[in-house]
Amino acid sequence: MIKGFTVVILGTGCTVAGLLQTWNLWERVRSIRDLRELLQLISTEILYGRCELKSIFIKGYQQGPVPLRFICQRVAESMSGERWDSFSLLWTDAWSSHFLKQKRWEERDVWFRMGRQLGHGGVEQQAQILKQCEKELERLEAAALVEFQTRGKMYGALGLCTGLFLAVLLV
Repeated sequence: MIKGFTVVILGTGCTVAGLLQTWNLWERVRSIRDLRELLQLISTEILYGRCELKSIFIKGYQQGPVPLRFICQRVAESMSGERWDSFSLLWTDAWSSHFLKQKRWEERDVWFRMGRQLGHGGVEQQAQILKQCEKELERLEAAALVEFQTRGKMYGALGLCTGLFLAVLLV
């Protein structure tokens, strides 16, 4: 009885561990897609709406990707405050916890580089910065998708096989 219970627990644990690894890979793809969606909103508002940054982030809070709305709200509220010296510092502060929690360093570097340059220069320079960020996020998304498709299947299969192997071994 106890041996059977142990086999079930070990087999299930290995399978779940493999599926969690697969889920983490998929979450990275989704996270990059959310950043690209928010970038598209920022680009549209800067290039076509000619809006100021504060109103762009208010719109990001209202219409942006759900996981990123809180950060957009935080940026907009910080810009409403009486004392904010540098947009790039405000940007870095607002987004640091998001990327630290997810441990997405490449995306963080691309996003922070864009934030440091956002709001500086003319519309043409802004368009160039946003286009470069879009290309880098596309590249990261493609790499994450390939990793998900190759490693995700491997992790899921490895977890399942390890679970089955332990079950057979202990029975």
